Amino acid sequence: MKYTILPRFFVRQEVRFARFVMKVTALLQRHERWTYFGYSLVFLGMLLSALSSQVAHALGRVLLVAPTTSEQIAIKLQEVGHAMTVAVAGLAMAAGLVLFVIRRSFDPIPRDTRAADASPLSSAVQLKPAKPGEAFDAVVKFGEEAFAPWGGSEEERRIAYEKFGEANVGTLQLITIKSSQLGIEVSEAIGFSCVLPITEDACKKYRQGTIDSWEFSGTDIVPAAGLAEYFCLNAIYIARRYRKRPEVRPVQIMCHHISRFLRPVGDATQKPPYLVAEGLTTEGRRFLKRYGFESYYLNKDRNPTFQLDLGREGVLSDRAAHFKKCLQEQRS
Repeated sequence: MKYTILPRFFVRQEVRFARFVMKVTALLQRHERWTYFGYSLVFLGMLLSALSSQVAHALGRVLLVAPTTSEQIAIKLQEVGHAMTVAVAGLAMAAGLVLFVIRRSFDPIPRDTRAADASPLSSAVQLKPAKPGEAFDAVVKFGEEAFAPWGGSEEERRIAYEKFGEANVGTLQLITIKSSQLGIEVSEAIGFSCVLPITEDACKKYRQGTIDSWEFSGTDIVPAAGLAEYFCLNAIYIARRYRKRPEVRPVQIMCHHISRFLRPVGDATQKPPYLVAEGLTTEGRRFLKRYGFESYYLNKDRNPTFQLDLGREGVLSDRAAHFKKCLQEQRS
């Protein structure tokens, strides 16, 4: 029994710590200005401590040579200066560790686009429509795990996802991965993707920030038999323990999901997609910026709204052109 309880204990602690990090991130995002103010105070304190240590050093050297000053006081001042220098160095190392090392270790988004993105989705990774039942319940569970710190209850998420699925069954996809255990091939659920094909009018309102994705009605979502041109990238979530696996690439999964709504290559009725998304999380914003999405508006929740028009031939940035190449590869 000890061989099964101990790993589960550590897994539970990892989940709890991940939830704590997500809640802290959500809190910092909601109070972004105060976060920057706090960082400013920390660095200002470090600067003042560094200046104070240098003053203590200089004053100690002056008093040490003065004939009327106690040598013990001068030595004490120099000791204080040395201690403050060490403290400033420690604060600088801690700040650098938090901002550039620990933060990056929890970031599933790579620094740059990769050539491997523009390749077919691994055969081990599959997207399955989240129809009512076990698959849909798994998507709701993943949605709660991913977005609970940003508000909304599990029941509200369930109602919204049901609305999306009723309008178009392809909007919600359960992401699974095949693996072998004791020679037996099994399929594990590792996350979900939510892409909404929407009407031009709904896209315009979303871009202007007057509505968010949860407020899309059934008539705002293009049915499965319709021709989709505008898409809202609502969510993509991969469980933390699977994010480092080489065959799991979020951009490939997202492009593969979008490609399921598009007509076959060569169909003249299919126009290049126009994509919109909300930058709710830090990772989401960085993901969108990394693949050429541009932000112009803040919605009513004060979150940036991103857009990418893949029909702007000749004026796409290199990152946007790379995303378009990824999408074309998933369509072929």
